[in-house]
Amino acid sequence: MVCAVDSPGALTTGGGRLLGLTGQYLSLLIAVQENPFGTIDQIAKAAEVSKPTAVKRIKELQGLENGRAYFSVTPLLNYYNLGLETVDVLLETPDAASTQAIERVAKAHPYTVYRCRCYGSVNGVLLQFNPPLGTSGQVKELVRRLKKQGLVDSTRFLTTDQEPTIYSTLKIKGWDPKTLTWKFDWDAWFASAAEDSPRPMVRHEKPGQALTWLTKNDLEVIYELMNGARRKNREIIDALAKRGIRITPQTFSRRLQSINEQCIEGYRVVFDPAAFDIYSNIIVFGRGNAEYLQRVRNRMRTNPIPFESTMRISGEELFWFLRLQPTHLSPLLTSLFSNLTETSICLVDYTHAFLYNIWPETLDEEQRMWRTDRSFMVDDVLRDAGVEQ
Repeated sequence: MVCAVDSPGALTTGGGRLLGLTGQYLSLLIAVQENPFGTIDQIAKAAEVSKPTAVKRIKELQGLENGRAYFSVTPLLNYYNLGLETVDVLLETPDAASTQAIERVAKAHPYTVYRCRCYGSVNGVLLQFNPPLGTSGQVKELVRRLKKQGLVDSTRFLTTDQEPTIYSTLKIKGWDPKTLTWKFDWDAWFASAAEDSPRPMVRHEKPGQALTWLTKNDLEVIYELMNGARRKNREIIDALAKRGIRITPQTFSRRLQSINEQCIEGYRVVFDPAAFDIYSNIIVFGRGNAEYLQRVRNRMRTNPIPFESTMRISGEELFWFLRLQPTHLSPLLTSLFSNLTETSICLVDYTHAFLYNIWPETLDEEQRMWRTDRSFMVDDVLRDAGVEQ
């Protein structure tokens, strides 16, 4: 049971030559980031280039000319409406062979979202799952059996249930192509006023509402959107047809509208980090004064940093995954270390970091629910990964 094709990092890039992202290229990327689904006319106008130039340059930036993609538009799934929860666990492994075994488990698991190798305060693998609500115990059972096999020395399940996760994206406007540096003052950001951010909206509807109408074909559409959402409907329909899923344009448009309304919170533009010198990927685990962490959280909500990151704060605990230019590590860590009572850092090996698309076979269409049996979520996974017979 191989559940999904894994793709490196946040964007799969080919081996084509690296473009000099200045002038028109940079203007077009900024225009796409501000309007991910803008028409060529709109993108060309915003970038102040002619339409033929925009068509040619966008094809190059999408990797259609030389095989190297510089950006991709991907959906942010609404896990609440889908009836899925978040389980993150950091596994310390005794050796490289154990790390590779854990990676096979990640690929075989039906609800894996992300995995990466980590080095530093913990040497091992960070796994992120989005299993059905109420099934986190199955993930814990999986980890327990991995530990029993001697593949894991220690485990750390990360808090995920109190405050909503905060995401920030790479803001291309902060990139200086002349100096090849990012313009951002960490000291000024940490010293800036932390305005109270609005409390998250209280949900009155029950989780998993999308399951009342969701089909495997809908999940196939979401799968394709995760491969790149800035494609014409016809292109996605053709991609589905190549995998044996045939949908008429009318049906596709109708289902896509429902998917966008109930299964997707929004879309973000993901960039090739190599093109912008984003080679330092770190995870910060920290503990500190709850009021201080709340101020940091408020800054991220009202004045986010111009780098891609994922932040989760729960009381006195901090989890912060960041992708940065190496020169920005020192001011960030200096400020955090000065204010946190406990700090540990893991370096993420971005060449061994993988994202996983949603897997349509996880849905039981007849029962209108996700598959949650132990054999599906634990036993078969360990067998297919070669961990247990």
